[in-house]
Amino acid sequence: MLHNSPVKTLCFAYLLLISIFSCKDDQERFSNPDEFIPANSSVIIQLQDLAAFLSVTDSLKIINDNIFLFPENLHQHLIQLFQITNGGPSVLSFAKINNSPYNFTFISREQPQTLQIDSLQNKSLETIQFEDYSIQKYNIENFITYTTYKEGVFIASNSRDQMEMIVKSDKEIFEGKEEFERASAAADPSGTSIFLSHSYLDLFYKDAFPSGTFPLPDLAAWSVVEADINANTMVFNGVSIPGTSENNLLQVFSDAGNQPNELAKIAPTSSAGFYSITYSNFPSLHQALNTYRQSSLEFSENHLLNFMGEAGMIYTEAGNFFVLKATDAELAKELLVPVQNEAKEYRGVPIFTSENFPAYIEFLHPLFPAFENNYFTWLDNFLVISKTPQPLESIISNYLNKTTLWEQEYYNKAMQDLAGASSILMVGNSKNIKPLLKDAASKEFSEEVEQLNLDSYPILALQFVQERDFAHIHGVFSTSQNGNNKNNKVNQIATFDLGSTPGTSVFLLENPTSNQAEIAVQDEENVLHMFSSTGNLLWKKSFPSRITGEIRQVDLFRNGNLQMAFTTLNTLQVLDRNGNPVKPFPLEFRDEITQPLGVFDYDNNHNYRFVITQNNDLLMYDSKGRSVTGFDFKKANSEIIQPPKHMRFNNKDYIVFPEAGGKLNILSRQGKSRISVKGEIDFSENPWYANQNRFTSATSEGELLYVDEAGNIQKEAALPNLLVTANHSTLAKLSENILQINDKQITLDYGLYTAPAIHSANSKTYISITDTQAQKVYVFDKDLYLLDGFPVYGTSEAELISIEGAHFISVLGGEGEIILYQF
Repeated sequence: MLHNSPVKTLCFAYLLLISIFSCKDDQERFSNPDEFIPANSSVIIQLQDLAAFLSVTDSLKIINDNIFLFPENLHQHLIQLFQITNGGPSVLSFAKINNSPYNFTFISREQPQTLQIDSLQNKSLETIQFEDYSIQKYNIENFITYTTYKEGVFIASNSRDQMEMIVKSDKEIFEGKEEFERASAAADPSGTSIFLSHSYLDLFYKDAFPSGTFPLPDLAAWSVVEADINANTMVFNGVSIPGTSENNLLQVFSDAGNQPNELAKIAPTSSAGFYSITYSNFPSLHQALNTYRQSSLEFSENHLLNFMGEAGMIYTEAGNFFVLKATDAELAKELLVPVQNEAKEYRGVPIFTSENFPAYIEFLHPLFPAFENNYFTWLDNFLVISKTPQPLESIISNYLNKTTLWEQEYYNKAMQDLAGASSILMVGNSKNIKPLLKDAASKEFSEEVEQLNLDSYPILALQFVQERDFAHIHGVFSTSQNGNNKNNKVNQIATFDLGSTPGTSVFLLENPTSNQAEIAVQDEENVLHMFSSTGNLLWKKSFPSRITGEIRQVDLFRNGNLQMAFTTLNTLQVLDRNGNPVKPFPLEFRDEITQPLGVFDYDNNHNYRFVITQNNDLLMYDSKGRSVTGFDFKKANSEIIQPPKHMRFNNKDYIVFPEAGGKLNILSRQGKSRISVKGEIDFSENPWYANQNRFTSATSEGELLYVDEAGNIQKEAALPNLLVTANHSTLAKLSENILQINDKQITLDYGLYTAPAIHSANSKTYISITDTQAQKVYVFDKDLYLLDGFPVYGTSEAELISIEGAHFISVLGGEGEIILYQF
């Protein structure tokens, strides 16, 4: 069992493996370091200068963002070591001894026989005789360092046990000398090279991630890498060397060939990442795997894997997927026909069930762990397999919406620093990888995972390209920012099944406690369902009739806890976030409520007014359910045909609603007529809005209407099937397939469109519209630019809400499906 402090040191060392700057100069390489390197070394760093190394680590953002990776005691101790040594080529090795937090050994030929410590404060010096050697013990600022000379080589360590092991040996003591020397021969003699012992890494991996989620163990004996840092990336390259007496896993690819890794084509942008292997010669790979695992599995020429060239795992919150990419998709599909049954269809893509996949995956063990997988689908030439059908629906959605890593500019920029094809490729999507690491980590390692901050590196990638007797390593930490890239602004974060036919549109609400979105929808049996942003059903509540209009969120108690207000056929309901009535609600009415609820907050101080419409009458109630005194509306002359709306401009409040007889009522707060509109209007179903200090809507003939504060009516030329929406500064019009926002317009594909809806979020304006025929949801900014990643799939009007800077969109899908997107 690795203890917590050594794990921190190893984590630091391993991340340094992929992030240390290559400090290059013209000095000669330090010779024969293996003669003095401790046998138990796990990480070895070949340095040109210790001071330069410490300077670079101090400036690395990954270290500054993750202080625990470079323990403060180790950092300070190395600074003390630098103060008592000279510069020049050297070797710094780290090893594990007992339960010590860190053990290092520093080896150099470029040191004086007498170290100068006169200028240092709080110091002491003691000489220890051990066999034929004098060992100097320095205690400087409570950091103890042991030094000695052997065969003209200066050696320093913070461990007396380590020092005694080195000096008492008369022979080479470094284990894995031949493999290390091969790795050393591949290193750049003028740079900083980092050597990693895979035997120690395997112990660390098994202890830190006991579930075996990631395919890291037993890859090689030693690896060496050198890194280069620029403004956008940290790129590292090197080689992995197999053991002379071991059959390391990378060697199974020696004669298998490789192909371009394309799993990113179906990996959602919301995924934690993926792991991919490729081959061009499956018989060779199969034979090597049989030798590696000492098995005798046999396969026929018609084996499914013979028609594949890539296999991998995609890790997502919805579930993990096993994926095979076909080199001949038609032949592969034919092989599966006898063993498959269609389970369902999702967005035109059939989902099948089969019990044969465990046998296929067995042939790739231990490159992939065994897991339960009974459902599959085809996405072009990708065979995607999962435990249940629901995760497949998620990956189908992302594939059809093109919200995959392959479509992202930041992903493609990162891949430019890697080889075009590889034996193994591991890609981490840092925004989503922490939950995966946390779930896989042991209890002892969970603290380090919790502290890990990779925000500056959206894409992390590690690649192995196997040759005959070694593997090339390529890796990248990409710092390209997601916000400036194509198609990365919208992700489908949840899709779930209502379990019945929806009776209303979706209502997107804010949970102020979790700062997450919640989704409400009433089914055709009048049951209101409330879901979390991850698709979990929070509660459901039955009502005697359908909700009319929208669910409005209010803060009745002015404490930030939001309630839901809405009307049904005969009630005014106010519920808390758990679905419980807020007293004295509900209010019950003998006569039917004929229009959706009006909610007015005149002064934005949560002093709400709830307005009920009953045919030609308006009733107004306060937040305590009491009838509002002072509101004295004496009924309309004909039926009120739209819910009353509160509008304010020029510091005046107006209550606006049309009636069937053609009169537009514009009232004061007290219910008195405030503006007398000059003439009757042939109203359409378009609501009324306040725009540019005018009341705005459209007639049934498609004429755009403006009414000013003097009651004058202005009309524009009629447009066919005109749909209008507006706020004070933005006017959106849709006529057939022409969408106009203020003075800009575009031509959409022909379709059946919902009315445009205007959403204000974080001082920005968005306009959404849905083509219900093509089942596409569009979101534009106020300048009519289509937002990156749109259109997305949907069959209903879109609901949009902004919470803590994140924008959520919810729509209906097909057959009771509810979809939540985020951008």
